[in-house]
Amino acid sequence: MSSSVVQHYQEGSLMSRVLQGLDESSIDIATLTPAQLHPIDQFHIGGLKALRSLLSHVDIKPGARVLDLGCGLGGTCRVIAGQHPDARVLGVDITPEFIEVSKTLTKMVNMENINYEVGSGTEIPAPDASVDVMVMVYVGMNIEDKDALFTEACRVLAPGGVFAVKDVVLEENKTSDDILYPVPWATEPAQSAATHQQAYLDAAAHAGLELLQGPQLLREEGMGFANSLPPSGPPPLSLPRITFGLNGLQKMKNVVSLLKTETIIPCEMIFQKKQSE
Repeated sequence: MSSSVVQHYQEGSLMSRVLQGLDESSIDIATLTPAQLHPIDQFHIGGLKALRSLLSHVDIKPGARVLDLGCGLGGTCRVIAGQHPDARVLGVDITPEFIEVSKTLTKMVNMENINYEVGSGTEIPAPDASVDVMVMVYVGMNIEDKDALFTEACRVLAPGGVFAVKDVVLEENKTSDDILYPVPWATEPAQSAATHQQAYLDAAAHAGLELLQGPQLLREEGMGFANSLPPSGPPPLSLPRITFGLNGLQKMKNVVSLLKTETIIPCEMIFQKKQSE
């Protein structure tokens, strides 16, 4: 599935669309701030508010080693690095174009405590026990092998390390056949690994991770996002116009429909690796 997922996201024109969106929004790139990128780099349902909700459950201590799996345009990394300047933050994404854009945008806003590397959720480019906090925000829908994902998470986490997950999951009475395509994470069914929350819980247990909090289904958050689209359509600097790529408006319409029918629901889960005995 990994090559198909890269094909879905990789287009080659993302940075030029970002620059065009900034220009059309009258944003001076010479004085660009991380906050001005939030409309396009919070590549998930609920935006910055949803990310802060997840991070509020995680204790990031000074000097912590933080890994954002599926970092997209680097938005989560920049939020964490901005809130915790002593943290060492690594963003990992399977799409090379996302990594290049993440590096460029991070340099443009003069942030230095972040690194980015190409890698997948089943082959994370980090040594054993080298991560204190790992976050994954709306990425699991692209990783079919949940067992391999959680096994890798357990490998890279230090004892006592935390894995904070926020994804959309299928409602219990829905199946993958109920998903409308294209959606932001998939153009076609072969690129989607959206599933029920139990698959995450089972995979975590098999890997030896303990459930620390959740799973919490966030129906109100999903509906709030579904009802947030302006009647006039999204502005030039927005996920549908920039980050969602080809057919961005249709992807937005489909995901809104799936949220309103509760075919998919945002879900938070916090896991922890056992302390060494």
